[in-house]
Amino acid sequence: MTDLTGTSFHKLAKYADCLGTFSGISAAEILELEKKIGYTLPKVYKEFLSIFGKSSGYVFPAHYATYPEVLENRTDAIHALYFTDSIPDAERPIIKPSYYFFAQWQGYNFWFFDCEEKQDDPIVYLFTDRPRIAPTNMTFTQVMYSEGLYDAGMGV
Repeated sequence: MTDLTGTSFHKLAKYADCLGTFSGISAAEILELEKKIGYTLPKVYKEFLSIFGKSSGYVFPAHYATYPEVLENRTDAIHALYFTDSIPDAERPIIKPSYYFFAQWQGYNFWFFDCEEKQDDPIVYLFTDRPRIAPTNMTFTQVMYSEGLYDAGMGV
């Protein structure tokens, strides 16, 4: 099991036994992912991938958040955007190429950050089936602690 002390997710170290089985992806796989999306990922998200990227245990347990499945989130978000034709195109939010959808829940809630913002711990946005995009006013790390651990029952 990965030692969480000394990482951006050090607060989880005391809960390590409750997190289930988790494992990360390699630096080479992270580079491959960045090549596929055409953007450099934020530092804290790369750290997340190196710890939880392959198998996330009880972190984002009911979400599509592990590699390579995470690559499908963007396509699914675009599909959700056009799911209904009752919304005029002028009222639909724009999904920029730089949006990286790191988690999806039940096909209608998508958490993402904008790779063009170039922050080590980026602000996260939520795209819902309304359809609308709203900032969560939380960074990736904060969302991971709140939303990512919600189902695990760990109020970190």
